[in-house]
Amino acid sequence: MDSGTQQPGLRRALRQSYAGRWVRNAWGNTFSATNVRTFLGAYAVLVATVGVVTLASADDPDKITEAVDNAAFTNVAFAIVAVAYLGVNLVLAPWRLERIAHHAWGLERRGAADALERATREREEARERLREHGQATRVTVDVVVEAAGPLRPMEVGAGAIDQWVASQRKALGGPPPATAHGSAQAIVEEAYLGGALRALAAENRTPAQFEEEVSAWLPRVRSVARDELLRLGVAAHIATVHVFATNTGVRHLSEVRVRLSLGLNGRAAFADAPMPLSRVPTPPRAWGVSRIGGLSGLPADLRALRAHSAYPSLDREIHANEEGLMFEFEPLTLPPNDEEPVGSIVLAIPAEFASKTITGRWRATAKEAEGDVTGTIELHAGSDPARPDQLMALIEARLDQGLF
Repeated sequence: MDSGTQQPGLRRALRQSYAGRWVRNAWGNTFSATNVRTFLGAYAVLVATVGVVTLASADDPDKITEAVDNAAFTNVAFAIVAVAYLGVNLVLAPWRLERIAHHAWGLERRGAADALERATREREEARERLREHGQATRVTVDVVVEAAGPLRPMEVGAGAIDQWVASQRKALGGPPPATAHGSAQAIVEEAYLGGALRALAAENRTPAQFEEEVSAWLPRVRSVARDELLRLGVAAHIATVHVFATNTGVRHLSEVRVRLSLGLNGRAAFADAPMPLSRVPTPPRAWGVSRIGGLSGLPADLRALRAHSAYPSLDREIHANEEGLMFEFEPLTLPPNDEEPVGSIVLAIPAEFASKTITGRWRATAKEAEGDVTGTIELHAGSDPARPDQLMALIEARLDQGLF
């Protein structure tokens, strides 16, 4: 890089250095426009005075010489005063530079304080505007819960459990009773097997072995009978409830979440969700059924229900606890003065709630809106509880309609 390129950078560095700022401050204060005008004015007065004196004493050579000497002395005095003044400014320059730096820091500090005060004032004004128009920032949602028809309860007591367990036992079949024509085993071999080869392909258990398997299975079935009946009640859709939300305000609400709780110790599911898996233990192979044939001796409707598995949504949930059932629905968007369906649920209502009122509460929140809004609901259960055989008939009808 040549010297011509380096020179401007060097001059800039010298001007920005402390020494450069020191000399420039002293020079500027010494030869400022005001000082130059003052010196020039005084010098002009001096020159005019010398000229007048010289003209007035034109006939006296000694006075002229004296006037010239005075003018020369005055010029020297002016030069001495200028140099001395420059020296004083050189001495005072660091102090002035420090004052300038403190002044600039004070201005910057006051500017930051003013900016903070202005931001605080604007924030308070914004909050005041929000308070003045609070309706636009609050959750303005009303929730309505409607039954899609009579909410029919269901039998889940001891009698219903006995009836359902008996139906499960009956589905497994069994060997025919012994007659005068021969033993039960002989009849089985004649009726079901028809030979040794068929015996290997079909039933190879004795009636005693079969009954032993069934006797070990039935107590396990009874232990989950109530829960299974409630599950079948949900599958039969004998009590469906629709939930709606309305935006009663003038602002668009996004990500509106509705939560619903019911004082019900039953079971529930979202109406469009698949059924959860059955907890009924796998039954023994039905009597006379080949090992390689069929899923089990269960009726067709139960086999279909057992084949369903749950795929819960990440945005909606159902929780059950001692206080009842709690539903959390998927978020939705509500334009002003608009009603949207939140979701539908199916309930399995135990017979103890027949002809009674089921109470509940709802709560709604929204994104970028303050607070929440709550309310209460009432659902009235019917007076005719469904029996297990009626539930099975309803499920079979839904299967025929392809609703599973």
